[in-house]
Parts: sequence; structure tokens; C-alpha cells
Amino acid sequence: MTAQEAREYLTANETAPVEMPEFFGIVDSAIESLGDAANQSVILDDRSPLSRWLAALRDNTRWQAKLLANKSWDAGEHPRDSKGRFTWAYGAKYGGIELERKGDKPLYSKSTGKPIKDGSGRHRKGGGKWVRKDRKPLSKKHEDNARAIPPTWRNVVLNPDAAHPHRAVGEYLSSGGNWVRSSKYDPVWLDKNNAKKFSRMRDAKSMSEKIEKITQKAVRDMKSGSEVDRDTAAAAAVMAATGARPDTGGAVSKFATYGATSLEGRHIRFSEGSGKTILHYVPGKNKGEPIHIEVHNKDLAKELLRRKRVYGNNKPIFPAATYASVNRYSHERLGVKPKDMRTMRATETLLSEIRSAHPPKEIAKWKEFRKSLLQSAAAKIHSETWASTAVRKYFHPSAIKMLDSLQP
Repeated sequence: MTAQEAREYLTANETAPVEMPEFFGIVDSAIESLGDAANQSVILDDRSPLSRWLAALRDNTRWQAKLLANKSWDAGEHPRDSKGRFTWAYGAKYGGIELERKGDKPLYSKSTGKPIKDGSGRHRKGGGKWVRKDRKPLSKKHEDNARAIPPTWRNVVLNPDAAHPHRAVGEYLSSGGNWVRSSKYDPVWLDKNNAKKFSRMRDAKSMSEKIEKITQKAVRDMKSGSEVDRDTAAAAAVMAATGARPDTGGAVSKFATYGATSLEGRHIRFSEGSGKTILHYVPGKNKGEPIHIEVHNKDLAKELLRRKRVYGNNKPIFPAATYASVNRYSHERLGVKPKDMRTMRATETLLSEIRSAHPPKEIAKWKEFRKSLLQSAAAKIHSETWASTAVRKYFHPSAIKMLDSLQP
């Protein structure tokens, strides 16, 4: 099979079941054929878009197969249609329960005295409720789930399974002015999920030590192997060293946002005066505001600057890295989940703040000191600027206890 034939087959069968062994063979044979002289008109080298697309598709397919084989992965918690999208979340056509707001009191403009009707949902003062668009009654459990959805949301769809932890999806208008797709989950399930994540890590001190070892391993790996291996390890090293998120490719913001796997040369800056290498880019979930992160690992900083020179300012510096390849590398080579690296780096950042802190001796000043320290640590890992989010999702409970032990 030629690479062109493989492309035609895969384009028509992108949703082939991952259980099909021949699916892997087809992708592999296509990639192997890239070196064939007969195919040079189709594929020029291993950096060509088609070659990288086939490799990424193969890696992602194998990764899905591995997840299905993993008993801890509950496919029922991630319902998808044949194209990999959530099923019920796309509306009544897929079995979801579409909702709309009724009975809200309007907000009035201070300047005109008239009701505000800007279509954003923010004109609703509340007092109403979510009802089905098809006018059918909601069950008692569905009513409870709908009650947790903010009145300012739009395009809301309830999960038909009222007992499922993933309760609803919808869109809210962010302060940046863009409609952002979001989900509502059972808060008890969220707490259990966070507890499960923290249970994979013994305590804050061990996490701090482990993230440094993970960073060093990724830095070593980025110096050898294929282009995909090097780029993937380098992107993972950025995630481990800075707490950056990867780029899933599913941006919903009106802003141009980036992650570890999509960084470009212009996002790498070097300060002649201080000698520091800085990452400067707009991440997701940050309202379009850029962040500035110092890269403390000298080997990684040197590699980032080298890639900036090689690829230039306006091209990705990890061209062969994908979200799927970083996922696979993190599990198989580093032994952690990608999101755990962010948690570890966040906890290490909090410990660093605690070690350098000068707690007050007066109990009256403690509350403000604690809030300020948590806010500072959260800002350094760009946790949506909210310390409460970092405490719930990223700071290990043992680190919080360590902080509270300083209370006078």
C-alpha cells in the first residue's frame, strides 16, 4: 500500500474501531512506505504534513486502545459518538435534554432605566428556572441537576442519565468577551476525583522531589531518538518544569492561545540583563492575558533558545509533538499523567513560597498572610489567577497543612 492509498483509506475510515488489528497495520504500512522511491512525489521527508499526520493518527489510535484495555478507564464516563464527540452533549439529536431559561427577572440599565437585552445572559437577575425546550417535564433528579447551572449560561444540554457525574454542558460569556464551552459535574464526584489524584502522590515533599526527577529525565530524553521522540520529550519537559498545560487543539477562545505542544519561537525570550530565559505566551483559561514564566532548568532553557534560532519566531518549536504523543510519553516513559505534572509543579511552587515566607506573629494578620501566599503560588503556575482553584485542584493537602502549621 502506498502512502497516498493509506491517506485515502484513513480519510474514509478515521472512525474505524480501535479494536481492529488491521487498522494498525494499515497505518504502519503507510508510514513504512514513506521511504519508498516511488512515493517521493507524495512524501518528501519525515517532516512532511502527511507523514506526521499518519504518525499522530497511529499514536492516538494505539493510545485509545490502551485506554480501553485499562480497567481503570471507564468509557461510560466519556460517552462519544462515532467521530469521537460527546453524544448527548450535542443536543436532542444525540439524546441530550436541551434547556432554556424561563421566568427570570430582568436587570435594568442605570443610564436608561430600561431592561438590558444584550443576548449575553447577564441581563438575567435570576428568579427563574431551566425548563426543557420541548416543554416536557423534567424529572426530580434532572431538576436538581439543572438548578446548579448558572442562569447566565446558554445552549445548555442536560445528560439524560441524571445519575451520571457529568451532568450538563453549556456556554458562558467570559470576562474576555468570548463564549466558552463548559461542563457541570457532580461536586461529590469532583471531590473524589481530586482525592484520587492526590492519592497517587504520597505527600508534598515526595512530589517536590519527583517533579525535579521527571524534569531531568525529560530533558535527557529530548536529546536523542527520532524527531517525534525529541519534540515530545522537550514539550513534556516544559510542562514538568513550568506547570504549563499542553495544547489539546480544541481551543474555544476568541484569543490565540497556546500550550506546551504549540509554543512558537516568539514565545521564548532571553533577558540580556538578568540572563534569564522567559516563556511569554497567552495560555488557555487566562482571559487572553499573557503570562511570563522563568525557565529555571539551564539545559531546557538552552534547548528552547536553540529551537528558537532553528525554527524562527513564527513557527512551532516542537513541530512533531502532539497532545497524543505527550500523553503517551508521560505515561510510558515518565510514569505519570500529564495533569499530575502540573499538580506536582504547583505543590513544589507552594512549598518554595512557604520556605521563604515570614509568617506574622499576630493572629489578626494570619488570614490575610495565608490568602496572599496562596495567591502568589497560584499566580506562578497561572491557575486562572484564583487561589481557591489551586487549593482544590493543584496544591497537595499536605502542603496546605504545612502552611497552616505556621499559624501563630
